[in-house]
Amino acid sequence: SKTQASVQPIKLAPAQGAPNATKTEEKLMKIYHQVFEQTQFFPSDHFFQKGGDSLKAVQIVNAVKTEFGIDVNISDIFRHAQLSDFAAFVAETVDWQVDDSDLEQGEI
Repeated sequence: SKTQASVQPIKLAPAQGAPNATKTEEKLMKIYHQVFEQTQFFPSDHFFQKGGDSLKAVQIVNAVKTEFGIDVNISDIFRHAQLSDFAAFVAETVDWQVDDSDLEQGEI
């Protein structure tokens, strides 16, 4: 009798396919994947070219607050429409807000 090896399909995570992505880009690719309900997002993808609108921007703003603990505005997404640009903005904002909160605590 012949035995066949069971071949399981490989499921790609949304962040795969962008090996040089930063950690921030990887997290944002997952957020965009959930909001846009598309299989993959890459750092070079553009918010508006993918069909982004104000409703999706609100969902991203809320997800960024949950994931990164920072406040961003819809206008920030519109200004930094390419995912890699928005990721750089988010990373800078995280660093700035963390530094700022450390400073405030040190003054008390």
